[in-house]
Amino acid sequence: MYEAIKPADIVIEFLPEGNTRWSTSHLNTPAPVSIAEAFKTAYTYAADHQLHAWQYRVRQGGVIYTMPPFDGTFITKTSDTKEQLAGGMVRSTSEGKTLFHLVTRGPMLRRWAELLTRGAKVYGADNWMLALKATDPVERQKTKDRYQESAFRHFIQFMEGDRTEDHAAAVIFNLNGYEAMLATDPKEPNAAK
Repeated sequence: MYEAIKPADIVIEFLPEGNTRWSTSHLNTPAPVSIAEAFKTAYTYAADHQLHAWQYRVRQGGVIYTMPPFDGTFITKTSDTKEQLAGGMVRSTSEGKTLFHLVTRGPMLRRWAELLTRGAKVYGADNWMLALKATDPVERQKTKDRYQESAFRHFIQFMEGDRTEDHAAAVIFNLNGYEAMLATDPKEPNAAK
């Protein structure tokens, strides 16, 4: 039986596809968790941050626990709060869950996707994500600075009414890139939130 992990003591290490060097993310938990709960947290974090990896492991102190690879078995998550729908159908409510469908309202999701599609033709698909693997702090800061500079420039051009380029979508692109850099930097206090 594994002992519980203390709060803020989960360290997830993942081996990205095509790499031989382990990357690290520190996750904060509000209460002690078991190794099994730490694995669940790690898988959720990896999925949420699109960390496609060959292998994951959790470190507790000096002991490393290798996470079992996903075996193709899914579970059905449910909540204590239920609602009755048509014909007596019962479902968990959406209370406390992120309403992802709301981002589809309005034109910006499509325009951001179109911006990424145009960029993929020039730079290659997911080119922007290459920076997330960087480990040199100077290069990471240079990249974050560039995202901020570009986001602000596009915002000013948007506010001035410049329609020669989709500046609103470019603002979203740059803010997303900046936040992704923060989320993948273990030295950032908010990295794994």
